[in-house]
Amino acid sequence: MPTHAVTLREARVRCILLAHRCPRLNVVLGLIACALFLCAESLQAQQISLQALVTPSTTITEDGRTVTFAVHGFIEFKSLAELFPYIDSQRSRSRGPAALDNAQRQALAVELLRRGIESRVISMTDERPLETLITHTEQELRTALAQVHESTSPGYADTFRRPVHPRPRPLQLVSH
Repeated sequence: MPTHAVTLREARVRCILLAHRCPRLNVVLGLIACALFLCAESLQAQQISLQALVTPSTTITEDGRTVTFAVHGFIEFKSLAELFPYIDSQRSRSRGPAALDNAQRQALAVELLRRGIESRVISMTDERPLETLITHTEQELRTALAQVHESTSPGYADTFRRPVHPRPRPLQLVSH
């Protein structure tokens, strides 16, 4: 028997339609169906563990779809592990006539890593990664990062521990 994934919106609409169509004797069955749809909603929006968030190979899904993140607004990744080869390619790409020195290549790699982690945590479509990060202590974050046994980009743990969003810069007033 084929199964069919129901989105949250569809579940809510079905719940409302079911409540309106049920004859008086089936109201209880309608309420039970609504409760089941609401339980499905809570199961689909499960929290992300801190360990899963800091593990580079983790892909985050919501409503059965992978939540992607982007660097530079258009280069999309499914996991932080996918970001690392891109960082390496950009670091090695900066060789040639207009080559960057080692310090500049390292700064580029750190900046790309910072942008990738920030984009993963501060998502426009899923608030769970940020919620996970802000509901844990610095010590819990350090412990979770220490338990990562996958290959990471240099500076991964340090970048994850820095504040996710930059401090606001002071406004510069221009007088004419």
